[in-house]
Amino acid sequence: MLHLAAILAPATVGFFDWWQQARNTFSKVVGRGFNSLVMLGAWILWKERNNILFNGVPPRLDRALLLAQEEADHWMLAGAKTLRGLVAASHGGEQQLL
Repeated sequence: MLHLAAILAPATVGFFDWWQQARNTFSKVVGRGFNSLVMLGAWILWKERNNILFNGVPPRLDRALLLAQEEADHWMLAGAKTLRGLVAASHGGEQQLL
């Protein structure tokens, strides 16, 4: 289970430093899943930012979360085993990202 309070970053910590510090709080296997989750989140934010900026689409959190779930499903089908284990462990076995 992820303990989000332990990995929340103070405002003075940069993204990469936060990522390294947060990653070091987990075991090796869970840390790999966490890395995948962070990369997935960054990828979705980047895609949503481009959609808003270049296509004039208004920002919507529910759309971004749905896209993240779909992308996570694709990553897991492609073999992201540690992401699958992280998602399953955090939700009692059901395949749901959030």
